[in-house]
Amino acid sequence: MGIDAVKEMAKRLGITSLTRDDYGLALALGAGEVSLLEMTGAYQTLANVGQRVQPHAIAQILDAAGNDLTPPLARQEQVVRQEHAYLITNILRQNDPQALPQTMTLSRPVAFKTGTTNDFRDNLVIGCTPDLVVGVWLGNADNSSMKGTTEFPGS
Repeated sequence: MGIDAVKEMAKRLGITSLTRDDYGLALALGAGEVSLLEMTGAYQTLANVGQRVQPHAIAQILDAAGNDLTPPLARQEQVVRQEHAYLITNILRQNDPQALPQTMTLSRPVAFKTGTTNDFRDNLVIGCTPDLVVGVWLGNADNSSMKGTTEFPGS
C-alpha cells in the first residue's frame, strides 16, 4: 500500500493526527502516535459497517422546559466498503472465550485489538460490538514504563 495510502485510509477513518513526513513502514503496525478518541472513532466506523460518524461526547441537551436542544449529528459517511468492514471486524472477533481472561469475556461476540508501545509506556484495548465501541488506555501519569505489569494478552 505504501505510507501515503495508510495515512489516507487513517484519515478516512477519522484519524487526523498522522501529520509527520518521516513515518516508515512500521506506521502500518501502529508506529504513529494517535489519540484514544481517534482510534476509538476508527473502530466505530468498522462496527458501523463502514459508515463513519464524528465521535461526540454529549448524547442529548434539554432545556428547563424539556425541549431538545441537541445539535444534529454529522451525517454518516460510507468510508469503507461494507464487505471490508465486515471482514476486518470478523478477523478481530474473539471466537474462543477460553483465550481471554474472564474479566474480558462478554456474553456476545466482540471484536477487539490490543496494543502496547515499544517502550511499554502505553497500553490500549479497543473493542466493539455492533452496538457499542469502547477504548481503554492504561499508563503511568509520569510516562514511566509499565513493563511486566499491564501487558494485555496478545500484545
